[in-house]
Amino acid sequence: MKANLFASQRVASTVLLSLLAACGGGSGSSGGSSSSNASTPSSSPAIALVPSTSATIAAYAETGNPIADSFGYLNMIRETMGLRVLAQDANVATASQHHANYLVANDAQGHDEVAGQPGFTGVDPQTRIAALHPTAYTGEVTITVQSNQLPDSLYDIETLFNAPFHRIVMLSDFALAGVGYGTSDQAGAANLYSALNVDFADSANSLASNQLVAYPYSGQTGAPYQWIASESPNPMNDVPSYIGNTVGYPVTIQGATGDALVISSFRIASNGADVPCQEVDPQTASIGGDLHGAAMCTPFQPLTPNTPYTATVAGTKNGQAFNVSWNWTTATAAAVQKQAVGGAQGMKVTIE
Repeated sequence: MKANLFASQRVASTVLLSLLAACGGGSGSSGGSSSSNASTPSSSPAIALVPSTSATIAAYAETGNPIADSFGYLNMIRETMGLRVLAQDANVATASQHHANYLVANDAQGHDEVAGQPGFTGVDPQTRIAALHPTAYTGEVTITVQSNQLPDSLYDIETLFNAPFHRIVMLSDFALAGVGYGTSDQAGAANLYSALNVDFADSANSLASNQLVAYPYSGQTGAPYQWIASESPNPMNDVPSYIGNTVGYPVTIQGATGDALVISSFRIASNGADVPCQEVDPQTASIGGDLHGAAMCTPFQPLTPNTPYTATVAGTKNGQAFNVSWNWTTATAAAVQKQAVGGAQGMKVTIE
């Protein structure tokens, strides 16, 4: 990320299916494609996007509590998109808080912990969560920030959601979640270190076998139009000149984490003109192994404010062919994004 933007911030995410981990971040080649030999009976219902409940995501009324606001904000988005809301679980929240405390105590980032370090409770998310809530299906997203002041209590969760690999985890078909938050004034008000951690557990089994989840979602208005490409691994990994720069807002599509998703075409267009984007899917050689049942395309240039866009994605899901297309409209240029707010306050951000 550009040196004159944001507070020192590192973001990482992971989702584990059974005992298989996938870390957040990614990159790949434009228009990646591959094929599948699997077949699905023609009588299977056609694959379609989960229908949303509203064209707009309401402005969240923050309370100033990062834990309550992060959980509430995420559930508000999920409910608007037509997804199952997450139940808050005390044990999962405890595991999440433990890791947030560890990150702050050790000025650390990411998901792994080192035995013997202050606050150690487990080497990885699966170990920490399962110790308090026995399960083999877990996920985690985390962000650390070094700054004298955050814009507000939604900054962390919104920044996580905008990062496409983290977003995919946050929109996955989990049943339970818990949020942890820690902060430590290490060297005066100018060097405040904080960590937000969200842990997920158990499959809700609420996503139908013929459903896909897309964001921006179908019919959405006021969608973000740009993003600073700072996520590790990075969606622009195969085109490194874009890393850390302002690009278009990433478009994601996903099924269940256990789905075999093969993408043959992923296109974004506006007013009849294609929008070049960097496509990443499970078959992308450099980073596809970090994706489970999901794909994304990140435009090389910021999208145009207050403009309609269309995405069309074709491929197979568990061997069944699909071709879905949906529309959304970007926000006006006057809409303030948290990244711009952070830059205005002299914050510096690094996402790892």
